[in-house]
Amino acid sequence: MEDYQRIIINKKSGVVCWKLDCKGAYPNTEVVLEKGLTVLAKINGESKLLAKEKAFLNSLVNPGKGAKLIGGKKPYESCEMFVFDQTTEFSSEWGLAGENALACKDYDFGEEIGEGKRAGIDCSAVATGSFYYKIENFFSFSNAMTFNSLGEISRDDVREELRAEICAVAKAYLAKELITKGVAGCQEKLPQLAEEIKREISQIFAQKGIVVDNLIIDQIEYSREHLAVRKELSDRYVDERIIGVGNKLAKDRIDLEAKRVSEVITPMMDAQSRQFAAEQGVLSEKSIVKDTKQIEEKKKYCTKCGEKLDLDVNFCPKCGEKLK
Repeated sequence: MEDYQRIIINKKSGVVCWKLDCKGAYPNTEVVLEKGLTVLAKINGESKLLAKEKAFLNSLVNPGKGAKLIGGKKPYESCEMFVFDQTTEFSSEWGLAGENALACKDYDFGEEIGEGKRAGIDCSAVATGSFYYKIENFFSFSNAMTFNSLGEISRDDVREELRAEICAVAKAYLAKELITKGVAGCQEKLPQLAEEIKREISQIFAQKGIVVDNLIIDQIEYSREHLAVRKELSDRYVDERIIGVGNKLAKDRIDLEAKRVSEVITPMMDAQSRQFAAEQGVLSEKSIVKDTKQIEEKKKYCTKCGEKLDLDVNFCPKCGEKLK
């Protein structure tokens, strides 16, 4: 049998909680803790906290002034300790991207619905943030969290479990806002959304004995894939926005010039010549008319909404569909 006159407990790198089976410990066994550690001791079915750096087990079972101490060397029938290390602040990041990207609407594009508004196109967005937490109820934490085969719970284990919970709740809240208001509308409500997410997360974490001190949404932005779509669609809309929808003659002239450069001149020239042609123009008015008639005959249609499109378009400006 081990000598349990004294149990010395030191910190473990990267471990936030671990179990010690001290069956056979005596009432007068001295427990010595490294500074910053807390112990939840379950002795003969009773749970007691030990936060002092040095104490005897009988002070846990019989606390209070005037209490009769259990002396002698008769060992306890059961003695299990859960050691907690909270010497550093618990913090982590969370994010929704890739497979967890958020469904979204981009209201800068899509079919016009009047009053300068558009119906929007389906897309995806990403969100990132951070959170701070601490263990408040050691008993709930030791019961709710899963120990590994070594009887330990690492900081990484805690972070991953909490991160998964936060992402699930955040996704539900943010997706609803993004579908109705888009990224711009959601960005205006970041503090309010963070508070709502924190409120629900706190209820879930309370069952694990954990308190969330702060939850922050650092950023909400379109996904990298949709940013590429936006760039291509924006290039096609920019002339209309600058000139104005009412100036149809000027708009048609710009569209004609753009088609002439991209579909008539560009295929026949090297990079330097293409750049010069794009800036200066080289065809006569008669050639422009002739080339334009040829261009108009070369069209394709969106497979989703049927919109008539130029051959060089990769995304439908009306519905956002990616074209083959």
